Amino acid sequence: FTGGALGIYGLGLFRACMSLQEAASMPNLAPTRPSFEVKPPTPEPVKGPEPRSAVPRPMPPMPAPAKKIMPLIPQKAKPDRHFELLAPFVFGSSSLAELGESALQTVAATYVMRRRLKLRLITSPDRIENDALARGRVNVAADWLLNQGFPAECMESCNEIRIIKSGEPGVVCEFILDNDNVLRDYYLLVAQGELPQDAGTKDTLNFARWLSANFADCKH
Repeated sequence: FTGGALGIYGLGLFRACMSLQEAASMPNLAPTRPSFEVKPPTPEPVKGPEPRSAVPRPMPPMPAPAKKIMPLIPQKAKPDRHFELLAPFVFGSSSLAELGESALQTVAATYVMRRRLKLRLITSPDRIENDALARGRVNVAADWLLNQGFPAECMESCNEIRIIKSGEPGVVCEFILDNDNVLRDYYLLVAQGELPQDAGTKDTLNFARWLSANFADCKH
């Protein structure tokens, strides 16, 4: 090399060495992240079919059963039964026996529960008692009931004399259903085969039980 070229080459080499020294003396700096982070866009969820409710839907109400149509009872139909109870008297006397007064109390209570009933009084003497005594007992029973508030228009004394075959003499208290169409129809329907709960109301059924428990059911 010539003197000028050698000088230029030496100067370049010197500068290159100095650059290497400066680079070696600088700390090793890690690349820095930006102050904010760029997140990729979140994909929208894909909507599927609506899930079914875990609670079952209520069933539609069942239709009410058709009400049974009862057979028609003619307006002028006659009752098929009556109910009777004996009020005993002391033998050979016109005085009520202890059970006789209790029986008349039952008769009065029955009428209070069902005021469309009609009462018929029939004497029932012993075969050796005379007719005058027997008929007088009917008056005794009627007076006792009237004093208890039993209406005279709903009670009748019958001229019939019903001789007893056994037991105590007394007065037969006979309830007839001629004026109580509801009770008359109930028993006629039951006699035709209808169920009691279909033939009558709750009140009618309760009163029918009372009659069965306290009176003799006498079918015609």
